[in-house]
Amino acid sequence: MVKENGRIGKSRTEMVPSYKHPSLILDNSFGDELELCLQISNFYHPTGGLRKSINLSDIQYFNESKKNENAIGWLVFGATFMMGLYHLIIYIMRKSDKSALMFSIFCLDVSFRTFFTGSVFLYEVFPDEYWVYIHKLDLLTFVISLPFFIYFLQSIFPNEVHKIPIKIISFAGIIFVLIVLLSYSNFYMKLIAVYQLLMVVGIIYCIYILIRALLQKREGSVIFFNGSIFLFIIAINDILNQMLIIRTGYYANWGLLIFLFSQTIMLSRRFSMAYYRLEELQKSLDLKVKERTIELENAKVLAENANKLKDKFISLVSHDLKSPIASVIGILSILKSEINEMSNEEKLLFIQRAEMSSRNSLNLIGTLLDINRLQSGEFELELLPYSAFSEVEKVINKLWTQIQEKKIKIENAVDKDLVIEADKNLLNEVFMNLLTNSVKFSNKEGRISIECTKLMDGVEFSIQDYGTGIDPSLLPNIFEKEIRTTTLGTFGEPGTGLGLPLVYDIITSFHGMIQINSTKDSGTKITFTIPTKIL
Repeated sequence: MVKENGRIGKSRTEMVPSYKHPSLILDNSFGDELELCLQISNFYHPTGGLRKSINLSDIQYFNESKKNENAIGWLVFGATFMMGLYHLIIYIMRKSDKSALMFSIFCLDVSFRTFFTGSVFLYEVFPDEYWVYIHKLDLLTFVISLPFFIYFLQSIFPNEVHKIPIKIISFAGIIFVLIVLLSYSNFYMKLIAVYQLLMVVGIIYCIYILIRALLQKREGSVIFFNGSIFLFIIAINDILNQMLIIRTGYYANWGLLIFLFSQTIMLSRRFSMAYYRLEELQKSLDLKVKERTIELENAKVLAENANKLKDKFISLVSHDLKSPIASVIGILSILKSEINEMSNEEKLLFIQRAEMSSRNSLNLIGTLLDINRLQSGEFELELLPYSAFSEVEKVINKLWTQIQEKKIKIENAVDKDLVIEADKNLLNEVFMNLLTNSVKFSNKEGRISIECTKLMDGVEFSIQDYGTGIDPSLLPNIFEKEIRTTTLGTFGEPGTGLGLPLVYDIITSFHGMIQINSTKDSGTKITFTIPTKIL
């Protein structure tokens, strides 16, 4: 016997199976003719015997072929093992994406399977007595490859993969794993053809899934489809070789390497797109945070301003209503204590004073509320056609009693045809306060003139009186509510000191401007402009 591979025997206990690829150097001692006699025994494999054709070649060529085969095997192992390890680390860092885990397990399974195909490294390294255990590992790496590939496919295209086929393939995989672990090789190799048929059906189902993903234009479906088709062709070739139907050789290593490389490209694009979307989401989130921060800051400013307005309003109300209410209480106290000693004329005088004080208080409250609404932004302008001449005449008519009492001559020089766009109530409030002040501080038989000039982007109104004028020391704070600048009129008329601040706020709400020119004992001219449309 020149060479022995395993050990032949007449029974299972006598023989030792082997998958080694032995080589024999033939020199001139064998003569010109060579007669080979092979003794084969098989009690472990249903298709045992010579698994490959006998290769007769030059020794140098033979050695080079073995080296190339070993190099390819280690190349595929190293590449697939590093791919699996790399994607396992990615999954550990980002556990929300199961595709990295499934691909990692599939790569690691493929990498270990390279030890059983091609150069059959593990069969060559370990003694033949361990063939049974190595062969079980060989079959296990083959059996679990399909379930993990299907799970990987589901993690990439979840909408295209149905649950029932996955359960069937997973259940079949578990059954065959148990059969391989618990039975003899001669038994499970008879059944492995059933699983190989299931794998062919599984490959067809995977192609169906990939076609659906292509039609739905899923991300990465083109790369996945091309790599998978190449792998399926190689897988079918290797299955037919294992069943000894064809003898084209095993190309699983090359097929798997090309497929896994294509999947690495697909997953890399998938992760890069996920990272890109995460960056865009982060930018969008940062922008929203900035916008929300600005909104909160603005809301805080508005709240603080509203709080200040509330405090000012309460301060003004409490300060300005104190004197009129005290005056009414004083008048009523005098009436209560001396009513029997008073004449009817005196009683009427006290009642008139109480009524006047109450009316002044009511006017004060209305003015304060208007100022507060204007400054808080609750007063919205209602811009409508405004006939300036007729509206000014209406205001003049409301002051007819005071005007007649002082015999004042009022000249309304506003163009009768002038119509502008303005808020009627607010602008009338401006004229009411300004004309009230002009009448209040005009002397008997005085004169008041009202004029209007058209501008490029609005109008300019002016109200001129020739009364007592304003003390120059009061002008700097004339529009301040906190600093009261009220004085008595020429007939002793009282004031609230809030008329001009209200006028200022209204003009400001119109985005206009107001100016006061006054000379002591010579009169006052108030000019204000408002941007508006002339209709």
